[in-house]
Amino acid sequence: MSMDFWLGVIGDVISGVVAAACIAVFAFFVIGRLERRWAAAEALKARDLAAATALYQAHGELFAAWKVWEFHSRGGKHGQPLSETRRSEIVGLAASAEGGCESLLIRIALEHDLDRDEEAALWCLRMAFKELRYAIRADQPLNWWRSDSPGGEQGHREYHAFKATMAAVAAILTKPRNRLPRLIGSSEARESSRRRTESLGRVTGNVPPRPMVRTNSTDARAKDWVLVAEQITRAT
Repeated sequence: MSMDFWLGVIGDVISGVVAAACIAVFAFFVIGRLERRWAAAEALKARDLAAATALYQAHGELFAAWKVWEFHSRGGKHGQPLSETRRSEIVGLAASAEGGCESLLIRIALEHDLDRDEEAALWCLRMAFKELRYAIRADQPLNWWRSDSPGGEQGHREYHAFKATMAAVAAILTKPRNRLPRLIGSSEARESSRRRTESLGRVTGNVPPRPMVRTNSTDARAKDWVLVAEQITRAT
């Protein structure tokens, strides 16, 4: 066989080896990047589920504190005298639930890219959690009602708005993410951090993150957070 034949064979072998090496390197980086994105997605999912658990726990703590306060604040044969020490204990229970909610909302705002309705849901929940502490401070029952009984319409609206807002916030944490998280560079990370910090400011601000519309005398009597909660849940 001629030298040209063997040179051709050697060239084909080298070409094959080089091509195989290139494919292996390409596959290594592509698969590695995909695996990192999958790992990031699983980590985000785990954090969201942990946050949902914290949300339910904060709700339970608020509900427990509310029932203790109701036991003392209703008066009549079912009411019980309340010492200042006991009042301080109940305020502590309400404040603990409120603090848990505040911590959770900060976590959600800084770990998610929220739209304005989602920001509004977080804002409403934050305001709703304050209502028990305000009631204790005013030495009044928290007049939230499950049923729309005569004279209790506003209390029913507030209770319903609170539950609807809880559901809206839980949906942020439990809904599937539409795609795998991208592995972003430092400049994109800084921009994402800036946007989320601004979102946090709106969530924890004194005004709702989205416009309110008051359409009638009933709306005029409603608290801001109740009206916003009704509007965002009606739109979904």
